[in-house]
Amino acid sequence: MFATFGAVQLPPLRDKTPQEVVRQWKQSPTVQAAHAMLYEKINPTDINSKTYMKAIVESSFTDEEITEANSLFAQAVCEAIFDPEHLSTNIDANIIDKWYKKLRSSSPEVCCFIYLFNNVWLCLFNNFSFLA
Repeated sequence: MFATFGAVQLPPLRDKTPQEVVRQWKQSPTVQAAHAMLYEKINPTDINSKTYMKAIVESSFTDEEITEANSLFAQAVCEAIFDPEHLSTNIDANIIDKWYKKLRSSSPEVCCFIYLFNNVWLCLFNNFSFLA
């Protein structure tokens, strides 16, 4: 996700960043703008442009690994990173489970996105860090 947006649009965080710094990062206009663009086209004037989320999924998985489950996992990781209630720099199974369930039961637009991009990681883990 950080590579897709770039350091200007989405400044990186370091390991063990204090919660207050994470809160400020998530509340910053730059980070909120990146979150708002997650499902937007990278090039809005190009009808064939992929969305930021699709670019993230495609850069995270090989063509063979792009499945509905992996797409949903990638979305859950991204949403967890932007989640204002999650103030840790680590992404653990609990926060992924929260977002995975929320995305699975969400609006038809998100379900349509999952179907169109056919992606999510089939991975069990204790801790996944999104640090730069």
